[in-house]
Amino acid sequence: MKLIIAIIRTYHLEAVQAAVERQNVTLTCVSEVLGGGRESESTLIYRDRVINVRKPKYRLEMIVDDYHSDEVVDVIRNATRSGCPGEVSDARIMVMQVDRFAPCGLAARN
Repeated sequence: MKLIIAIIRTYHLEAVQAAVERQNVTLTCVSEVLGGGRESESTLIYRDRVINVRKPKYRLEMIVDDYHSDEVVDVIRNATRSGCPGEVSDARIMVMQVDRFAPCGLAARN
């Protein structure tokens, strides 16, 4: 089994969800995260104070079979190309090997 973690922009969530569901994979977890320090920050004025805010992103996690992981990564990459300069995906995708996986919160037994 492999754990796939993808960091995507907020406006790509629906496209990625639909594309992944077509591959018969469901998202295990969706979390809102803040981008790293390289991206430009948005400047807000709140009660006469200037506040610099990082743009939120989504972190998607899913567990897939080994043979299916490359297809899922390609699907995520293709779904996040729209709206990007040069049609290049801006998603950050990480794939990790999972030694043991216990569904439904059951503890793995040795």
